[in-house]
Amino acid sequence: MCGVAGAINFKRELDSKTTNIEAMTQAVHHRGPDAIAYYHSPNKHVIFGHNRLCITGVTNQPTIMALNKKGTKSQIAIVFNGEIYNFRELKEELIVKGYKFISPSDFEVIVHGWHEWGKKCVDRLDGEFAFVVYDEETNQVLIGRDRTGVKPMFYSFAANGDFVFGSEPKAVLQHPNVKKVIDKHALAEFILEAHTFAGGIHDPGSSFYKNVKQLKAGFFATLDEVRGFRIKRYWDITFPTMPDNYNHVAAVRKAVKESVELRVPTEVPTSIGLSGGVDSSIVAAVAKNSPQTKDILASCVQYADADNEDYEHAKIVSEKLSITLVSPNLTPEKMMEYIDRCVIAMDGPFDSIRRIGMLANYETLAQKGYKVTLIGEGSDEFNLGYYHTFPGLKLDQDKCRSSEDLKNLYGSRADFVVKFFNANFLSRVNYKGIIDHVVEEYYEHCAESDPLKKMQYFYAKRFLQFLEDSNDRVAAANAIEARLPFVSPAVIEACLAVPKEKNVTKDSEKRILREAFRDLLPAEVYDRPKSPFPANENLKLHKMIQRLFEKNISEAQESIWQMLNKDEQQKLNDGYYRSIQRLEKSGKGGQKLNTWIPVSKSIEVRTYHVFTFLTLLRWYKLNF
Repeated sequence: MCGVAGAINFKRELDSKTTNIEAMTQAVHHRGPDAIAYYHSPNKHVIFGHNRLCITGVTNQPTIMALNKKGTKSQIAIVFNGEIYNFRELKEELIVKGYKFISPSDFEVIVHGWHEWGKKCVDRLDGEFAFVVYDEETNQVLIGRDRTGVKPMFYSFAANGDFVFGSEPKAVLQHPNVKKVIDKHALAEFILEAHTFAGGIHDPGSSFYKNVKQLKAGFFATLDEVRGFRIKRYWDITFPTMPDNYNHVAAVRKAVKESVELRVPTEVPTSIGLSGGVDSSIVAAVAKNSPQTKDILASCVQYADADNEDYEHAKIVSEKLSITLVSPNLTPEKMMEYIDRCVIAMDGPFDSIRRIGMLANYETLAQKGYKVTLIGEGSDEFNLGYYHTFPGLKLDQDKCRSSEDLKNLYGSRADFVVKFFNANFLSRVNYKGIIDHVVEEYYEHCAESDPLKKMQYFYAKRFLQFLEDSNDRVAAANAIEARLPFVSPAVIEACLAVPKEKNVTKDSEKRILREAFRDLLPAEVYDRPKSPFPANENLKLHKMIQRLFEKNISEAQESIWQMLNKDEQQKLNDGYYRSIQRLEKSGKGGQKLNTWIPVSKSIEVRTYHVFTFLTLLRWYKLNF
């Protein structure tokens, strides 16, 4: 993992002062604290900054690369974040074609691949990556991002014409001609989604800053002086059809096993984000048995004075596999301290206290000296893991059977959330346009006619991106690279080929995946139904959140009430307070405050609703 930044302008010469490249690079130094380097093209039109986290080639691998283009005296330069897992195969192919390699690094294949295959080189990469390549001879730039969006790439067109990019918005915003302006539509979509499906997310191509966009997963972009900036999709989710006698168990096992083993680092020890669920337990078991595993450690969060089913199952798995399990034991007070750290890491508000537990897990592993963590994200999206819990799959199918149904659902939720906004702000937000775009891009674009597959596509394109972004930010904040074996192209293809009737029963899901690794899983995990990353049920924490929300409403700068309706924020806080009081009087914990609400049900106040606006207030205070 690395932190990248840079600026490009074909019409003027760039320097460190006018681009502020050092501050841009330093803004994402946490992503790669082991080394820092810069590149300035001979013609002065391109400038890169790079922070390196040493994982492969730990002794002498360059942190930034500029090579002479084969057969010319001009350069091809690259700044890169991520890992290419099939680089050895690509390297052999390119050597046969006459290319000379100067390093053991994986990303050098992109430099030569660009020369040999042009834009098609992106589609040949198997990995988790985000990069920018500059070709001095043709004066062209290629920007690539992996298929599902594990590695981020943000960009902006600055007021002075510079094309600016970085691994996180905070890097892009250090450029002197990129101003902090809130993206009203991204914020409105985030609030709408937090009150509709299972996670607050804005469009994956945007950020909370109007002037900062994100290259979408599965897309590449080109930039040149003649044709300007163009974005093109190179990959999309498809649902393969296999013969009736196809051995899905064997295919899934082979693909997952190979993917995990490819992601086990060869030069640094391995850690596992272990929830005790099926997915992370499979990752842990395969990694433990991998011949290249040097050392392995797992982490699972504990909550002080609150039960955590994940931790109990993680202990069972770690004992069976003889893996040491460490755990941050989070008190309510400690969790409150993490809120601003999460806001800073995420470059914006977020809707769930679960992000805090994720941050603490990565912090614990970093303190133990680990740089790579393998996690189970992505499995649910491609194995119908959400079938019994998320709307549009088994639950609330009638709300998501067609584009019109989905638009009506979003419309009804929009009617609810508009009250939280200032009327003047709302007059500049086109909720109908937002809803139409979401449905067209993430539901209708799916080539399948089956509503179930359309919703699977929807979650893989939107909710998975939210999970990947969250994991990347909180891992990177601790200088850890999170690797996701379940999002490799081979795993995705094998899992999506499994018919629904073979993958779900009346009370279970992911049946083929479970069967594929039954021999490695404890019975308690093999039979365990899908459950989300745990949120703290301790009412003390929820009371502290309520008081902090109340305090932030009271102390917020006046300008935020040009966006939000203060009276409605206070009503939300009052309703949350009453809910906590009722639970306390009944002797119950805060489990109900953490549960998702089916879209067929009326909205009741939940902690994630309050947390959405609390973190929005904190983000605004920290940035404006």
